[in-house]
Amino acid sequence: SEAIRTRQPHYLIINDRVMIKGQGLGVDNWAELRTTIQAYSARHGQLIGQVANSFYGDLLVYRLPQPPPPVPPSPTSEQLPNEIL
Repeated sequence: SEAIRTRQPHYLIINDRVMIKGQGLGVDNWAELRTTIQAYSARHGQLIGQVANSFYGDLLVYRLPQPPPPVPPSPTSEQLPNEIL
């Protein structure tokens, strides 16, 4: 994604409750991005931690190699929820 390409993070924290269940409006508006980032993290990252939290969800923490490998194309801005634009 754009964030990985431009920011080159050392870590990814994924699977928060919004990413897993959507924004609570009955629509899974993160399915495509979730699938992409979960596959990317498993393929390129090293799972270094898991955090179970009743509010945030069961978070996974991955360490990425530097520089991080490119991410496959992500959803276009028309497909993303307005809250992240």
